[in-house]
Amino acid sequence: MENPKNIDPNKIPSTDNRIDFSLPYFVYITKMVRDINPMIRNIHASAHKVIEGIADIYQ
Repeated sequence: MENPKNIDPNKIPSTDNRIDFSLPYFVYITKMVRDINPMIRNIHASAHKVIEGIADIYQ
């Protein structure tokens, strides 16, 4: 293990490198969300119907 005090600032990855590294993950997650979104919308709509049905019973 290196002593943390002796770390060369130039060796620390810059934020640019970190952004480049995480970009593929961001794109992947965005695609996943886009695929899941219609499913969530359907679940959301059916949940609303159920809630409205329950509300009608109690009115």
